[in-house]
Order: sequence, then C-alpha cells, then structure tokens
Amino acid sequence: MEKNKNWLEYPRSKAHVNALRNWYGLSKEEAEQKVQNILTESNGSYETLNQETGAEESVRAVFSNLRLKVYRNAKFLFKKSGENCTRLEKTEESYDKMIKVLEGIHNRWVENHPEKYNRGKAGKDTPEEAMRKSKAKIHQHLPLALIGMDEVAADLLFLAPYMEKMGLNPGKFVTNKQGKAEFVPSREITDAYERYVNQYKKENNIKSTGDLKKHIGKCIEEYKSLNTSQELFR
Repeated sequence: MEKNKNWLEYPRSKAHVNALRNWYGLSKEEAEQKVQNILTESNGSYETLNQETGAEESVRAVFSNLRLKVYRNAKFLFKKSGENCTRLEKTEESYDKMIKVLEGIHNRWVENHPEKYNRGKAGKDTPEEAMRKSKAKIHQHLPLALIGMDEVAADLLFLAPYMEKMGLNPGKFVTNKQGKAEFVPSREITDAYERYVNQYKKENNIKSTGDLKKHIGKCIEEYKSLNTSQELFR
C-alpha cells in the first residue's frame, strides 16, 4: 500500500474531486481528502473510488473512458497512456478540440442513461411520474449543441483536470447564491461552444425558433447515442 503517494496529482483523481463537489456539495478540501483516503486504502483502485463515492454506472464509464482514451476525437489528449497529457497551445483550435471531446463524453452519457429519458425509476414510479420525469430530462438527451451551456458545464467537470494539465483554461468553481459550489466554464470554452453551436445550426439549416422545433423532433429519431447501444464507441 502506497501510504505516502499523492493521488491528487492525477487528472483522473481531480475529476472525482470535481464530481464530489458538484454532486454532494463538499468543499474542495473535503472532496480531496475523501479521494486521497479511498485511493490510499485501496492501493489506487479507481473502481473502489467509483463505488465508495456512489458514482452511477454511466459516470463510471466516463471516468473509465477518459483513462482509456476511447473517444474517437480524444486521441490527441495523451502522449502515451495513463495521465501523461500533451501540452496544447492556447488557441481557438485547441478549445474547439475540447468541445469535440465533450461531445464524446455527452454521447457516452446518453448511451448509458436511456432510463432517464424513457422512464422513471423501475418499479418505483407510476407511468405518470415517469412521463413527468422524462419531460424534465429530455433536453439532456439531445445532441451537445442543443443542451445549452449549463449542461455542458456538467460534462466539463470530468475534462477540466485534463485541460489544466494540457495548459488550457477550463473554468473554475464559484459559490452560487445557494452557497453551493458551481463550475463556471471559461470564456474560451463558452466561445468555443458558441462556434460549435453556430456550425451545428448551419449544417442543419436552423435559422429560426420554428426551424429548431422541427429539428428537435427529427433529431430525437436520428440521434445515434439515444437510439443505438454502443454504436459510436465500437
């Protein structure tokens, strides 16, 4: 057991810290201590960390895929393997690449979370309650360009430590009016997302609210991550 190893120097560990702060409202110090203690006691088992922090199966997939770099657009992230990140220039192109990685993270989440779209909790919710929850969550299951910056920020939590190690600015945690830690994306990320959305609208001929409404109905039928299992990541 590596008692003196600092597990918090790894981006993957920092991603867990970010998630704990966002999900459970832990302070940075509390989240870091929890992650460090679990990894020390488990001799670096991230599977144990997933279980101990209550990470859902879909979230475990995100952490696993970041480590294994299976995203089609994320091969440039790592020099070799593990946590050895490539340094990137602070250019629009670099931030545009980060949005493409977030697209992969989001697609993976949608693939692994169909129940949040299709129904409520199995055996617990009435059909009416399940429908209400589905309507409330439907926007999360649209393509990345249509979910909005607030939802993108939730996906960015997992990528932020890798961006920092690559020399990019992902954003930072701030305390909102409710006293909860909230991750606010950097201007570079919001600008990159705006470029991504504008390109999406151009490719799909979306010029008005009416166009968008028509497109959403069509897109629900055609969005691969929502309708096919694992297709994007085979």
